[in-house]
Amino acid sequence: FYLRLGDFTKAIHDLSTAIELKPKFALAFLNRGIAYSNLGHLDKALDDLTHAEKLDPSASLVFYNRAIVRGRRRDFNLAIADFSAALRIKPADVPALLGSALVYETLGNIDRAKDDYRAAAAIEPKNAAAVQALIRLGQ
Repeated sequence: FYLRLGDFTKAIHDLSTAIELKPKFALAFLNRGIAYSNLGHLDKALDDLTHAEKLDPSASLVFYNRAIVRGRRRDFNLAIADFSAALRIKPADVPALLGSALVYETLGNIDRAKDDYRAAAAIEPKNAAAVQALIRLGQ
């Protein structure tokens, strides 16, 4: 609840309590990692998201959120690996496609970025981010 309200400090407190009570609760680690990320505590976020992956390696949201953290840390190759893992689990994940495209664009791999933007636009033809990026890249 606090996470959705944007009160990340209270969310971390409650999620830490949940983890103490149920140490194998992957969703609590995922959500606490998101809360840490929103507060700029990227190392703690990465630790929690990596722990969540160990508890539930089939959760695409874990990989997606860890990719975001890794991108913010400028660990672009690891971010790509996590976006790719998220997309293996959930191939039509538009946010993961857009994130992957943005990282590829940042790395200068424009062809791969275009592929991911096109894939996102194919799933959601009116997705403004995908359409605008394709226009910006000459598509």
